[in-house]
Amino acid sequence: MENYKLFFLKFLTLIILFSSSFSLAQSEIDTLSNKSFDELSTSYYKNYKDTMKALEYARTYLKKAKKINNTIKIANGFYFLSILSKDETILNLNDSIIYYTKNIKKNSFYPLIAYLNKGDFYYLKRDFNKSLDNYLIANNYSDKNLPLKYDIKHKLSLLKTRYGDKIAGLKLSKEVLKYSLEKKYDTSQPPYYCQILFAIANAHLKNNQIDSSYYYSKIGFRKSKDIKNNVFENYFRLITGVIEYNKKNYESSIDSIKKSLIIIKSRNDFANIAYGNHYLGLSNYKLKNPKYIEYFKRVDSIFQITNDLHPDLRSSYEYIIDYYREKKELNKELEFVKKLITLDKVIYDNYNSVGLSLVKKYDTPVLLQEKNKIINSLKANTSRNKYYLIFICLTSFILFILVFYQNKKRKIYKKKFEEIITSTSISISTSTSTSAKEKLITIPNSIIKDVLNGLVLFEENKKFTSNNITLGSLAKDLNTNTNYLSKIINHHRNSSFSNYINYLRVNYIVEKLKIDKTIRKYTIKAISEEVGFNNPESFSKAFYKIKGIKPSYFIKELNKID
Repeated sequence: MENYKLFFLKFLTLIILFSSSFSLAQSEIDTLSNKSFDELSTSYYKNYKDTMKALEYARTYLKKAKKINNTIKIANGFYFLSILSKDETILNLNDSIIYYTKNIKKNSFYPLIAYLNKGDFYYLKRDFNKSLDNYLIANNYSDKNLPLKYDIKHKLSLLKTRYGDKIAGLKLSKEVLKYSLEKKYDTSQPPYYCQILFAIANAHLKNNQIDSSYYYSKIGFRKSKDIKNNVFENYFRLITGVIEYNKKNYESSIDSIKKSLIIIKSRNDFANIAYGNHYLGLSNYKLKNPKYIEYFKRVDSIFQITNDLHPDLRSSYEYIIDYYREKKELNKELEFVKKLITLDKVIYDNYNSVGLSLVKKYDTPVLLQEKNKIINSLKANTSRNKYYLIFICLTSFILFILVFYQNKKRKIYKKKFEEIITSTSISISTSTSTSAKEKLITIPNSIIKDVLNGLVLFEENKKFTSNNITLGSLAKDLNTNTNYLSKIINHHRNSSFSNYINYLRVNYIVEKLKIDKTIRKYTIKAISEEVGFNNPESFSKAFYKIKGIKPSYFIKELNKID
């Protein structure tokens, strides 16, 4: 009986305590409902780290907003709740924001932020197609909110760098960095600034611009230490390790990456864990350390968990396959060949589709937007635009003609160069007939024969390279007069005296340039003097007339094939 009484007393005590707690909680909720929206919002942010308290403020805010049917405040309530959510309820809460705000036209925050949040959620889940779709929708709403517009550019730069459009990714990263410095994010938002620095360091690295990557990585590392952010510090340590590998400092690479992975592993950041292990494998392989294979296998184990791997890490499997092939372990070799085939399919399906989406859904609309801007500006002043359009058309036509001409000229130059290279030295056209031509010029045969023999010696001894040679001086050397010499050269060398000399000089220097790399290093002026021209202009003009290309082009192409 006493036991029954004791039980009853305990039960009664529990009921009283529960009723008292419920009354206090109800009283607190009633008190919260009496607070203004500003007070609830302030309390929410003050208690942000205490999730349970913050949830109560957010729920009360939303309930109060729904009661008065205020669209923006309803969206605020859902936004507060979404910040506190960690699972897929984030998607539902942001969909609610979109539902309430999709028809609002003059708000710079909604529904933009909801699409941006969904994009971030899918990005972390490695569902890059859905992530991209939401970022692009957010981008359509971003013109009135520059900070978020550049945040979207930052996310798109990461996707472009990841999916092969490395140059475009770097360009976007530079735009974001420039904006962040203008807005002084380095002091006002240092963690976000570190994200931007990591993105641009990574983009430079992907474009094989090692020094630039190292520069931004060092800035990010110092900033991370200044703000005591151990997480970012180790992400910059990771990228420094990859840079060290590219510089062939393999020991330093291993040291940096191993240190960085301690923190990165604690965050379950599988993508960067795989990235780090891949480069640990590469560095150990270069150092001929047999442990390299274990690091490549860790890359595979991450792929088995996530079913996602960056294409740059694909070679991990090639090293593993080669390893087992050398060991003659055919079963293991076959196992990893099959895994590589699976990976290739994932890469093809995921990366091709996201890469194409970036072009179709982002790049093309950006180009169309630029086109529309031009068209709209043209419409601003009809009469001016008419002439402007005519100017554009004419300019475009002229540019087209110039490009067409340059391409055609380039092909002709190339063909001429190949003809010069494949041909042997071509002697000037000669005639030794003593019949018709000699009769035509009415010069005694004995004189013609002597002059022609003299010209052969003149050519063989390369006397044409003298810059003092004239018709008169050569006639004197050959014991004849200028009239006879001129006629003989005309009839027996099929050329005027000046063209004859130029022809000999150009052919001589062509053969010399073919075999003598040293003379190719001379200036055009020095080369022209070498063969008797008084100035580089007359040399270039003669060279072009005889060979169909300029001497500078000929030398440049010669250097390419050696």
